[in-house]
Amino acid sequence: MKKLFTPIPAALMLSALLAGCGGKTETPTSTTPEGPPKQQAEELKGPEKTVEFVVFMGAGGDTDFNARAYTQYLPDILGKDVIVTNIAGSGGALGSEEAKNADPDGYRFLFGHTCFTLNQVTGITDYGVDAFEVVCCAGVSAGEVFVGTVQDYVVTGEFKYLATTATERLPFLPDVPTCVEQGMDALVYDLTYYVLAPKETPGEICDKLCSAMKQISEMPEYAQYIKDGYNQTVHFLEREEAESFIQAEYEKMSVYSDYFQ
Repeated sequence: MKKLFTPIPAALMLSALLAGCGGKTETPTSTTPEGPPKQQAEELKGPEKTVEFVVFMGAGGDTDFNARAYTQYLPDILGKDVIVTNIAGSGGALGSEEAKNADPDGYRFLFGHTCFTLNQVTGITDYGVDAFEVVCCAGVSAGEVFVGTVQDYVVTGEFKYLATTATERLPFLPDVPTCVEQGMDALVYDLTYYVLAPKETPGEICDKLCSAMKQISEMPEYAQYIKDGYNQTVHFLEREEAESFIQAEYEKMSVYSDYFQ
């Protein structure tokens, strides 16, 4: 008998997401610099400095993939080395905390995603986007959370897609309707990746990194890279729009905050 996917209540979906965001503490997979000087840098410059993306999930996953999709091009634009350090654990909270407490000098940034907001809603963290400076939204998943993980079963005929939780139909599943199309407006979930800087990082630094990443997002080779890797399409929001999006994301999720108390 074929197994069918059926929609689940929005609160239970958030519970599943929380479980998916969890994980045990892991040792960083790359060497972290000893730390930037205490004074604020006026801009990203200087051959002795390395820019670091703290990815709050483990190496080899979709978050890590999206960070590295940018870091392979950033050195040519910034004229500096750019590395990824994976600090996983507590659904991304450990990495978020590490980046939040970094010096605001433009050499350490958080590369995270929607679980950052979910951690605030569920009380895992007591802070949200207001504890950071927003740099950009750097991408959106192609529905891997509920789609990519079961693709092999669909191919064998054991499972059948009934709907996706994406905002729009997925390019690689054009015949599968969204939950919204079927009247389930609450079942919408786009895993969005974003870059945040420690609070009080100078605006010109955030602008410069945002501009560099936007330039990469417009490269055909970048678009092909994320398509080949995770069936993603390009999605990029600059600073102001990204901040509004993350805040709206929080407000949408906070409706279910009592469920987690």
